[in-house]
Amino acid sequence: MLVLTFGCKNSDSLTKKTDSEFTVQNTISDGGNYNIVTQVEQKKLTDTLFEIIASNLNIEKKQVMTFDLFENRTNYIWHAQNNQTGLFYRFITDKKFKNISYSEIKISEIKSELTILNN
Repeated sequence: MLVLTFGCKNSDSLTKKTDSEFTVQNTISDGGNYNIVTQVEQKKLTDTLFEIIASNLNIEKKQVMTFDLFENRTNYIWHAQNNQTGLFYRFITDKKFKNISYSEIKISEIKSELTILNN
C-alpha cells in the first residue's frame, strides 16, 4: 500500500461536490473494474489529489494522508485520512477531475471497498 503525505497551503480552486452521485458499485457498472494505479502514475497525480482533498475538507494539505489510488475507464477512487481528526474519507472523481464526490467512511468500510477494488 502506498501512503503519501504532503505539506502545502490549501487552495480553493477546485469545484466542490458532496452529493452521493458516485458510488463504488455504480462506477464499476459505468467504467469497469478498478485497478491500482502504478506508483509512478500516482506520483504524477499527487498534487491534484491533495488539492482536491484539502479543498473539499477545508484543511491544509499537510494534515492529509492518502492511500492507494485506483482507476477504471472513467473514474479514480482513493481513500484519505485527516490526520488532525483521524476521520477517513472516500473520494471518487471522473478522470478529468471535474465531478468530485466524497464522503466520510469508517475504516471497516475501507477494508470492504479495498476487497472490491482489488478484484
